[in-house]
Amino acid sequence: MIREKNFLSFIIFGVLACLLITNVQIVTATQQNEKPITILLNDEKLSFDVDPYIKEGRTLVPFRGILEALGAEVIWNPDEKSVTTKSATTEIYLKIGSNETLVNGEKVIIDVAAEITDSRTFVPLRFVSENLGATVLWDGATRTVAIEYNTISLVEEPEDEEFPASSGAIGVFDNGDIRIIIDKVEFNSSEKKFHIYGKANFNGKRVALSVFDSKGNVIVADFVNFGNEQKLKSFEAVVHTGTSQYNAESIIINAPDKEGNKMVRIASIDI
Repeated sequence: MIREKNFLSFIIFGVLACLLITNVQIVTATQQNEKPITILLNDEKLSFDVDPYIKEGRTLVPFRGILEALGAEVIWNPDEKSVTTKSATTEIYLKIGSNETLVNGEKVIIDVAAEITDSRTFVPLRFVSENLGATVLWDGATRTVAIEYNTISLVEEPEDEEFPASSGAIGVFDNGDIRIIIDKVEFNSSEKKFHIYGKANFNGKRVALSVFDSKGNVIVADFVNFGNEQKLKSFEAVVHTGTSQYNAESIIINAPDKEGNKMVRIASIDI
């Protein structure tokens, strides 16, 4: 009887061991067959010294590699284990392990936090890229992330008879659809207002201006006057600075993204 029980136990143990080995082999085979994640920036493949990976449906990438590829300044604080990235219009703060982030000083909750894996800091790709003004697309079949990040260059004088000469203007922007000439800017210290004067043709698009100052702040400008000219309409936009001393560095031009869901930076004009 004892021999029968021992034999039965041996059989059960053998079956469980086979099942365990089979499951391990299946998992290992799946991992080996899984394609690596490819990151494309404007159709060019990015290379990282450590591989990106997916966590809870979000792609995480080495923070310095992706942020520097997007042209952003990167600051790592080892004491509090945080990453701060700055572009001309956006500052993003992420703390390791925290779902609370700051975008231009405003709290934003993300579903997957930045984390340290194998002594390397990884950040959520879509979150940082889109907040810096990029468009992010995911192809699950090829495990490819395509990032489109195109800051449209300013042109000094567009070749268009309908767009008059801008001699003496501070800056000109024309992408074939939205056209803006910044003629003059001035700061009124007593009113604590920064004024922007110019001419524009938005072709029915929703366009917003904001000002980036020397302290790294971005303040949205309000259009207070708009002319009734046929094509290029004169305008005045005002920033309420709240201070009697103000140093503006650039004017940011914002327009809806391709899906029309949010406003993104399309260009900036240094002043």
